[in-house]
Amino acid sequence: MTYVYDHNLITQATVEIGSRRLNKFRVSVTGKDDEGQSFDISAPLPFEGVHVSASDRDSAAIIKARLSEVLDISNLSASRFTLDGNKYNSGVEMATMSFKPRT
Repeated sequence: MTYVYDHNLITQATVEIGSRRLNKFRVSVTGKDDEGQSFDISAPLPFEGVHVSASDRDSAAIIKARLSEVLDISNLSASRFTLDGNKYNSGVEMATMSFKPRT
C-alpha cells in the first residue's frame, strides 16, 4: 500500500539509503501511519548537499571536523559559516553552514 498524505502522523518508519547512480540515491521508506496501515515508498533522490545547523559557539573548522567524522567532505564545497540572527531559548545564537557537491 502506498502512504496516503491525509494521514499526517507516521507512528513507525525506517529510512534506507540504497545504491548511488551519479548524484542520485535510491531512498526507501517503510512504516505505519496513524491508522496502523503499512506504507512503502521508494524513489531515486538527488543528493544536493548537507545543511548543518550550529551555534555561535561553533566555527567553520569545528563543523568541518565533526562532519568529517561521518562523511568524506573532500568532494564537497563548503559555504561560509553564517550567524542567522535567530537565538535558541538559552540565548545562544543560531548559525548555519552548507556543503554542496563540487561541480
